[in-house]
Amino acid sequence: MTPEERTSLLARRAADERVLIYRNLLSGIPVWKVMEVFRKSEKEVMDIFRLVTQRLEEYCFQRKMSPLFCDCIATAQRLKMTLLPLLTKINLDKPTGVGKMIKTRLPNGVASDIVMDLLHEHVRKEA
Repeated sequence: MTPEERTSLLARRAADERVLIYRNLLSGIPVWKVMEVFRKSEKEVMDIFRLVTQRLEEYCFQRKMSPLFCDCIATAQRLKMTLLPLLTKINLDKPTGVGKMIKTRLPNGVASDIVMDLLHEHVRKEA
């Protein structure tokens, strides 16, 4: 990748609406104000928050960085200085890497029934 292509990619990622919403939430902008500015429902804003958080957690896991535990906006705000530089490094358009994380964490044949239970529980929640 040429330097120009890399710069362009980073600029596109920084201008992604999902990154802007996440950045605003980290900066302490209330959810209702983010909803108003971006014309999104509360569910959409929170779904974006969870998606970006999940991708940040995957990014840190894959690179063996300190784990992130951002289960709510307030927790993410405390980690703001760690999270902000990572926002342009994650690809929000790629499929989730949960399967890769499970394979990496669990050796073959170990706790496969636990993994299956978790996957079935996730499918039930989605339905």
